[in-house]
Amino acid sequence: MANTSSGPSLFVSRDAEIAARGQLLRRIAFLVLCGDFDEHLRILPTLFERIVEIFRNQWVVLFDDVFRCLRVLLVKVSHQHLSFFWPVVLTELVRC
Repeated sequence: MANTSSGPSLFVSRDAEIAARGQLLRRIAFLVLCGDFDEHLRILPTLFERIVEIFRNQWVVLFDDVFRCLRVLLVKVSHQHLSFFWPVVLTELVRC
């Protein structure tokens, strides 16, 4: 008789991976929102890289989470730290 446990699997479905990315974006947005102004500057390059990756892969399911994260960044990060990122975001938005 085969063991069919529902434990952790070696392979995770694509939908589960996308859902985990969305949950991570929501958590990061909440973390940045709870922090002080310009407190999380060290994570911006990594966060921008992930956001651009979502746009390029056309994961439409995650666009709500991406826009939520962008709104939080607009509120909690000064504009001079975000200026290099907007051309990439706008290009990807027009492309979508």
